[in-house]
Amino acid sequence: MKIIAFAIFLSAFFILRPVSMQDGGLLYPDDDFDYFAHATSLSFGQFPSYKKEYLTSKTTGPHRAIGSGILAAPFVFVFSLLDRVN
Repeated sequence: MKIIAFAIFLSAFFILRPVSMQDGGLLYPDDDFDYFAHATSLSFGQFPSYKKEYLTSKTTGPHRAIGSGILAAPFVFVFSLLDRVN
């Protein structure tokens, strides 16, 4: 039974090829910078403005959704306070 389960796993790994997901454009570059720009602008009270944030394209704001930035904003705020105290 274990051999059959291992054979199914091994064949699925070669058929689905999870490593090839990054080849077709599913690896999103620079999204971490956009999420961090959202989080820092929210946590430091400058939300609509991204003038002081590091962005890959300065002409417009971040291109990614704000949801991850909203979730990370409290952590960015608390750890930035700890960083300033340290």
